[in-house]
Amino acid sequence: MTDIAAGGTTYIDVPAERKATVAVYSWSYPGKFSLNIKAKPGARYTVEISPREESFVANAVLGIAGAIIDASDSKNSGAFKLRFLGRSRTS
Repeated sequence: MTDIAAGGTTYIDVPAERKATVAVYSWSYPGKFSLNIKAKPGARYTVEISPREESFVANAVLGIAGAIIDASDSKNSGAFKLRFLGRSRTS
């Protein structure tokens, strides 16, 4: 697990091929958004983290109750979302 600030990047070494889950959540907002990938050694995966508009609509209309409803009703919820952009070889 790692923390990524706005505009930041991180690298995690995967020593063997395996299924991996990339997830994003915020301590100040309920819910979590997850993305499953088949990670391979020597590969670089680019994943974009961006605001999840649906969560802000629920919060704007119903306040914190809307955020809690959104988090309990959706597999992928929370303030942010993930989008897989691609894979490249590093070696």
